[in-house]
Amino acid sequence: SLQAGVKITNLVPKNLTVYANLLKFNQLMANLVRNAIDSYDNIDRTNKIIMINGESAAKDIIITVRDFGSGIDPKQLKQIFKPLFTTKTPDKGTGLGLSITKEIVEKDFSGTIGVKSSLGEGSVFLIKLKQLAIAN
Repeated sequence: SLQAGVKITNLVPKNLTVYANLLKFNQLMANLVRNAIDSYDNIDRTNKIIMINGESAAKDIIITVRDFGSGIDPKQLKQIFKPLFTTKTPDKGTGLGLSITKEIVEKDFSGTIGVKSSLGEGSVFLIKLKQLAIAN
């Protein structure tokens, strides 16, 4: 992210602990962060930030990955989790990252993933996971 000039801010509380397949969790987070970094492509802004947050809610953990990049066209928003759908050039993306991310969230963590986005203002991905817990 340093070469892209993007600062990643981790606001996840230190006591928020993942009890799950760490490789799968790393893959889903890497996909979301990579997309957030890419959202700043062709944007002339010095303050490029990605904010990662996490909190516990009842028996769930809610994780958000927010960028302030290009945002997603409302017409494309419903399709972004479909396999092979991409808005990127072939050298940048295959259209598999978000479909794999959705599959990991739903199948491996019995969770849900959603997105809110405004063109030119950025996007926030919200992941709700069932198989995570707080360590006391």
